Amino acid sequence: LSKSAENQFEFVQFMDSKSSSFEIVDSCPRPSEPLCLQTKFTDALFHSIQKAYSKFTSCQHIRLVVLTDGYMDLVNPNEVEIKVPEMIKEEITCIVINHSGSQVPFRLNPLKYNFTDYHVHDNKSLASCNEVANTVMKFSSCEISSTAILSIGHLSASVSLFPSPCIRPWKHLNIRRNQESRFYVEAFGFLQVNDMGHPPIVSRYTMVHSPDTDRSGGDLLKVLLESLKGSHTAAITNIYIQSLVDGGSVTTKDRQFVTHGFISESHGNGLCLSFFGEESIAVAWLGPFDFLASSGDFEGHEVYNTEKKITPFPVGSLERPSYILPAASSTIGAEFQYSSWLNNSNGPSVDVNKIFRLCKKLPEKADYFLKELNRVMSLAEVLGWAELTQAIQTLLPTHISQDLDMEMLRKVYHAARMKVV
Repeated sequence: LSKSAENQFEFVQFMDSKSSSFEIVDSCPRPSEPLCLQTKFTDALFHSIQKAYSKFTSCQHIRLVVLTDGYMDLVNPNEVEIKVPEMIKEEITCIVINHSGSQVPFRLNPLKYNFTDYHVHDNKSLASCNEVANTVMKFSSCEISSTAILSIGHLSASVSLFPSPCIRPWKHLNIRRNQESRFYVEAFGFLQVNDMGHPPIVSRYTMVHSPDTDRSGGDLLKVLLESLKGSHTAAITNIYIQSLVDGGSVTTKDRQFVTHGFISESHGNGLCLSFFGEESIAVAWLGPFDFLASSGDFEGHEVYNTEKKITPFPVGSLERPSYILPAASSTIGAEFQYSSWLNNSNGPSVDVNKIFRLCKKLPEKADYFLKELNRVMSLAEVLGWAELTQAIQTLLPTHISQDLDMEMLRKVYHAARMKVV
C-alpha cells in the first residue's frame, strides 16, 4: 500500500521494467512513517480493493493476503462499520497469515465479515516467501477443472484450457464447494474473421486435446483447426459452467451460462478460446455483412465464397434482421445501412442530440422518435454504457412536453427503459 495524492492508500502498480519497479519502491513511505496501519487500516484496504477490482476481468481472481504479527489492538470492532459491495464479496479470497500464532487483531475483523472466502492461517514457522506462497495457494480454491467439453453439433471432445480459467463455481452454480465442476463450450456458428471488429475479449486460453478422458476427440480438434484456417473463420461459442457427474460425463442440470466467446486459430498452429466479459452481449462488435437472411435461406446455397464476397450470417427472420438498420428510403429486403458507434467517434453525441431535437416535435414525429430512442438505448445497453442510459433517462423528462397524453408518455418511458410513475 502506498499513499496517493488524494491522501488515500492504494495498491502499488508494478511494471515489467526493473528500473521502473525500483523507482516505485523508492517512492513508497518509509516504515518509520505513520502509515494507514495505525489508524484506518480497513478503510484504506477496502478503498484499494475496490479500485483494483475494476481492472480485473470475470476470469481473474484477486487474492488479498494480510500478514500480521498478532500485535495488541485496542480498537473496538463494533466501531468499524464497513461493508464491501456484494459483487466483490465472493470474488476475492482473503487470507490472513498470523506469524505470531496469537489472536488476530480486532482491526482485521471487518475482513472476516465482508469476504465469503476468508481464511486465517496461524503458523510461527512461516519465514520464507515460498512458504507464504504455498499457504496462499492452499486456500485459493477458485479454479474449476481446466478440463472442458467442446461441443460442435453432434460431435464433442474433451479439451484442456491453459492457463486454467479462474471462475468460482459457487458463484455460478448452486453446488457444494467440494463438488467438481467444469466448462462446457458450445460452438453454435462460424463467422468470417474479417467481419469481427473489436470483440470485447477479456481473456484468452490455449485449447488442447485431453487424451486421458477422451482418445477420439483429438480428430475433432484437428478438423476444426484446418476448417478455421482454410475458411478464415472463427467458431462463435456459448460458454457454460456445470457440475461434473459420475463417469466423467456432463449433464445439463445445474448448467449455467457464463459468457460468449469464440474459437480461432492461434499462432503456432493451435486453437485459442477467447472469453468475453460476463456482461457483454455479442452484437455491437460484429461488423457489416454482405448478406443477412433467415436460417432456411441458407439450405442448398453457397454460404461462403471470398471471391464473390459472400459472408452470410443467419438471423431469426427477414422481418427482423440483426445487427443492421434499414436506410431511410429502403424497405425490407432492399439495401441496408450498417450503424455502429465503434467506427464513428461522433456517433453517440449525434444520435443523442437527434433524440432531444425530436422530443420537441412530439407527437407528430412519434414513430421516428420512438425508433431512434429505442435504437440508442439498445446500443448503449449492448456496449455496457450505463452512464449514457442513465443520462438519457434523467434528461428526457425535462425535454418532453407536458401536454402529451398518457399513452404517448407510456410509450416514451417504455422505449427509454423507465418506469411509468
